[in-house]
Amino acid sequence: MPEPGFVVIHSNKLETLRELLVQWLAKHPVSVLGTEEILVQSNGIAQWLKMALAETANGHPGIAAGLQVELPNQFVWQLYRAVLGDSIPKSLPYDKANLSWRLLALLPQLTDTVFAPLQRYLEDDIDGRKAYQLALRLADLFDQYQVYRADWLQSWRDGRDLLSGTAKGERPVPADQLWQPALWRLLQQQLAGLSGENAYSSRADVHNTALAALRDGKLARPDLLPDRIVVFGVSSLPQQTVELLSALGTQRQVLLTVLNPCRYFWGDISSIKDEMRAAQKRQQRKSGLPAVLDADELYLHAPVLLASLGKQGRDYISLLDQFDQSEHYRHWFNGRIDLFSEPVDNVAALPLLAQLQQGILELEPTPAEPRLLAADDNSISFHLAHSRQREVEILQDNLIAAFSADLTLQPRDIIVMTPDISQYQSHIHAVFGRLAQDDPRFLPYTLADQSLRGSQPLLLALEYLLDLPQQRFALSEISDLLDVPAIQRRFAISAEALPQLRLWLTEAGVRWGLDSEQRSTLDLGELDSSYSWMFAIERMLLGFAIGDEPLWQDRAPYAEVAGLAAAELGPVLQFIQQLKHWHSVIAAGQQRSLPQWQQLMLGEDGLLLSLFDFNDEHDQLIYSRLSEALDQLAEAAASGDFTSEISLHVLREAWLEQAGSSGLSQRFLAGSLTFSTLMPMRAIPFKRIYLLGLNDGDYPRSRMRDDFDLMATDYRPGDRSRRDDDRYLFLEALLSARDSLYLSWVGRDIRNNSELPPSVLVSQLRDLINTGWQAKTGKSCADSLTYDYPMQPFSVQYFNGKHHTYAHEWQAAHQQTAEPGAVTATPLQPDALPLLTVRLLDDFLANPCRHYLSQRFKTRFYQQSDTTEDAEPFVLDALQLYQLKQQLLDQLLLDANTDIDAAVQQLARQARLPLALFGKLSAAQIAREAEVVFARYRAGGIHWQRRSKALQLKLTPAGIALNDRLANVYSNDAGQQALILLRPSAIRDKGELRIHTLRSSWLQQLAANSQGEALSIYQYGLDDAVQIRPQPQQQAGATLDALVQHWQLALQQPLPLMPKTALCYLQTGDENKCRELFEGGYQRSGERDNAPELARYYPDFNSLLAAGFTDWAQKVYGPMLQYLTDNDSGATP
Repeated sequence: MPEPGFVVIHSNKLETLRELLVQWLAKHPVSVLGTEEILVQSNGIAQWLKMALAETANGHPGIAAGLQVELPNQFVWQLYRAVLGDSIPKSLPYDKANLSWRLLALLPQLTDTVFAPLQRYLEDDIDGRKAYQLALRLADLFDQYQVYRADWLQSWRDGRDLLSGTAKGERPVPADQLWQPALWRLLQQQLAGLSGENAYSSRADVHNTALAALRDGKLARPDLLPDRIVVFGVSSLPQQTVELLSALGTQRQVLLTVLNPCRYFWGDISSIKDEMRAAQKRQQRKSGLPAVLDADELYLHAPVLLASLGKQGRDYISLLDQFDQSEHYRHWFNGRIDLFSEPVDNVAALPLLAQLQQGILELEPTPAEPRLLAADDNSISFHLAHSRQREVEILQDNLIAAFSADLTLQPRDIIVMTPDISQYQSHIHAVFGRLAQDDPRFLPYTLADQSLRGSQPLLLALEYLLDLPQQRFALSEISDLLDVPAIQRRFAISAEALPQLRLWLTEAGVRWGLDSEQRSTLDLGELDSSYSWMFAIERMLLGFAIGDEPLWQDRAPYAEVAGLAAAELGPVLQFIQQLKHWHSVIAAGQQRSLPQWQQLMLGEDGLLLSLFDFNDEHDQLIYSRLSEALDQLAEAAASGDFTSEISLHVLREAWLEQAGSSGLSQRFLAGSLTFSTLMPMRAIPFKRIYLLGLNDGDYPRSRMRDDFDLMATDYRPGDRSRRDDDRYLFLEALLSARDSLYLSWVGRDIRNNSELPPSVLVSQLRDLINTGWQAKTGKSCADSLTYDYPMQPFSVQYFNGKHHTYAHEWQAAHQQTAEPGAVTATPLQPDALPLLTVRLLDDFLANPCRHYLSQRFKTRFYQQSDTTEDAEPFVLDALQLYQLKQQLLDQLLLDANTDIDAAVQQLARQARLPLALFGKLSAAQIAREAEVVFARYRAGGIHWQRRSKALQLKLTPAGIALNDRLANVYSNDAGQQALILLRPSAIRDKGELRIHTLRSSWLQQLAANSQGEALSIYQYGLDDAVQIRPQPQQQAGATLDALVQHWQLALQQPLPLMPKTALCYLQTGDENKCRELFEGGYQRSGERDNAPELARYYPDFNSLLAAGFTDWAQKVYGPMLQYLTDNDSGATP
């Protein structure tokens, strides 16, 4: 066994400490079956040390085995058991997890008047969530008290409600907080009964007893102690832990490494005055310093950054100094226990980053004479972006540039840290994950510190399922569940069939709710099953079974379900039935004991195995985590003597929080780029360190203390503070970067481009650089190191030499193109013309510019898919009403004997009308307006019937074959032919015919008239009826020839036309009115807004005019307008 001793090694470089440890462990190994205990605060530090042990170079052992990596708190409890024996239980009854369950059991019993504040808070706590959250907060508070305020707890146990050791001396507990001592006394009574001895009624008592036994050399269970303990990469420990480790040094060898930024004593370079200088023994004050350092003149004698950011490290080093007895072990290391770097003669020749590090090491103040910054010095750089997404995109460009410039640079030489990785993980995946592995720009990356709860689809689905009694089962929610791979495997659902299934489900009427029975559990009154899952699935199954039948047992079949994808409906139905089963099971008993919940969730027929398939390797790990988490909860509850029932809400929060916590098992240093959260004790040296998200207010991070935390107003040296942690972490990052430190923040407002301030720590660093250094460019030094980027990754600034990017996909967008309006024609070979049809010409007239792009470049302009509707309709918009009225009129035209009321009722059965009274009002409007239009049609007195055979068209306008057929032609007993149009709207506007509503019909008439068919148009609307008589064949043929010629020209260049704007100009000649119609106006969109392809060529009305809009309008739409206006016969008899 190695020689006992408490060894403290200082160095300003963690790699130096690692090398010493590796050499020491190799030369003085423990026994073959012995273990090395390594205490760390992050998995990264442990992994980094193991990698060094596994190397064979420089005398390293080449193997990393027999290592036990733990958190200091876990080891401390193990040490208590080794010293005091089996009287200390294996689990920690004073640990937060166990204590929280004990408190949860106690809270309902707190009926004394002293607990009135807690009773008020817990009023109306129906599901127990408030009690659970309060128990967690109190457990955390008492845990902090046991570590940092053990003297308070001792006083409270003895019946004295006092706060001792405060700046004002001993004072009483505030009257509104007297429940804290009373609650602690209740707890200690329970804990005393658990331990069997009053001495162990708190962790502070256990600590004092164990510490005394250690100093006396008494170990009840020495077999529980490792042969050697190594504390590595820890920048702060509580005083209790340091006391124990120091006392343990008499029994075991304890090696504690300290990352000390300065070779001299620096405990008094702070505005906070204390007694540290009097207690310091090991490090000496730098010669030449004044006896008393004035805070206002501190910058004249010491590094400003060390004074402002180093408080936590200063307190920790001072604490260690109280227990350090270097004379006992200095000879082990030949007197070299302070392993600081050698002094540098010409500091000014170093890069800026190294100068700052060297100044801190040598306790040098800010240079009195500003040093000149080298032109190529980029060791520290500042980067401003407009959003987190842009931060990551800019980071990617800079990383690729760094790898291109230094071929020896490896991904493992880089770390990227942010204050909160969860806010960046989606951006990181979007930017770095979009590149294929064979792309030269691909960079392998790993995300550490992710919470499983918010990032894994399986856990997101489980979180939804653990709230089944309160869920609405909306279409979008269930669709998200069906996207989870584990659910797809469990029910054999094909991912490729899901888009088609979603379309069918939407059209069949799914909105929310499983059925009427499930809806009734939500206390929403009596609701039927309309727009529910079972309503829609029944319709789909009926449609698949019996086809397009109008009705079956008062249910309208949905007949669109067909083909191979219809087989996917079965698995979806099975999934819905499982949801219904688990909804009823859980709703029947929302209060259960933890073992009962455990069986319900993890049993063979439990929720997890019923709804998920865990055969995937990754999902197996999640299942193991979930199973272990529930086991840990049950063990913690048992340790806390908690046997009561808990609600489903409490189970969900406790279980998923436990399963999602990271611990020490996160991947780190996996050979790729590491993205992680800025965490204490992660000061691993990297060649390049990148810090993102250093925004004002986001870093240093602040933690709001509970209003009942009595430590908030009583600071003591050694107390942990999140802001102090972050300050020291920033200093550690500055000291750990070897070649480059990259600092980024959202420095521009994405809405108005105004400048946003960075973190106060970044501002302090910039101020220091501006004070001590100057740039050759004439700008301030910090500004010369600052890079301000454009808002978009496709900005022209990236392609004009101002900025550089590797996203070459955007380069084509900035190739030199013609100015808007200066459109160049591209000739089209006759054999390349598309097959001419009436439908194609109609598409040309509807939008000439879009027609050009779709035919020449095969571009498709899909409308934005509608968002999934999760609520049943209460009102129909104008378009939906028009479509339903048009559908009813089409039915009436085919069968004049159609019962309008029955047809409208069928629409309700098809889930196309709103519910209840809203639906009745919509149905009445549809029926009323359809009756008006159809009555106008019947009043014409002509009996029209659709032709049994379509009208065939065989034409050669302008020498181009046009072969088509018109299927909607009607004929009467007199042999006349016509297109019958029933419009459920007005067909005139201020007495003028609405020409655009007749465009398609006019074109069909034109083609038929060109062939010699006397085809008329009859249009009936709410306000009038109109007849358009046939054109003479020769006139129609000439018009069609000219139109086809214009169509051919439209395939060579985008024409400056839109139909409504063109017709407006031809009818009024008012350019201002046409401009408003094209560009839009106040609260009114224009034709341009609905045609983004048009804005590409003609961004405004002036560009249309410049491109010959007036001439083209007359050529393309003039003949249609002229003929329809001249042949408007008014109302027909």
